[in-house]
Amino acid sequence: MATGSIDGPWGIIYSGKLTLATPIPKNDFSCYQSDTKFPTGSSCTPVSVTPGGQSFITDGKPFGYRQIDFQATKNFDLTHGMTLYVRFDFLNVFNYHNYSDYILTGNSTLSNTTATYAPFGNITGVPRTFKLSAGFRF
Repeated sequence: MATGSIDGPWGIIYSGKLTLATPIPKNDFSCYQSDTKFPTGSSCTPVSVTPGGQSFITDGKPFGYRQIDFQATKNFDLTHGMTLYVRFDFLNVFNYHNYSDYILTGNSTLSNTTATYAPFGNITGVPRTFKLSAGFRF
């Protein structure tokens, strides 16, 4: 994660945040539909697989989560330690789809179990969002 802020004209504070994370491994069970049994007597065994990531800017695909946010805040001094503020947030500027559900695939060998993000599933975080808020500090 990287953040930064800067004072702009008319007393407006601008800031931005970049969040990048590698994919989170999926822990699950892989089961055979045949009479194959493991030494424990079960036809299932635990597996852990990591889905492929998504690119951010480069051709590589190392990221499981990526998001860029911007915000601008204007403070109004009302004296005696009281401040009114107005804040505008622009979240997930590029509308990255940070999927949280997995699709596990494989065949009869556990070494071929793979995971991918389900492009029709739930997302982590928010889709592109605009937010305006105001507050009072004292």
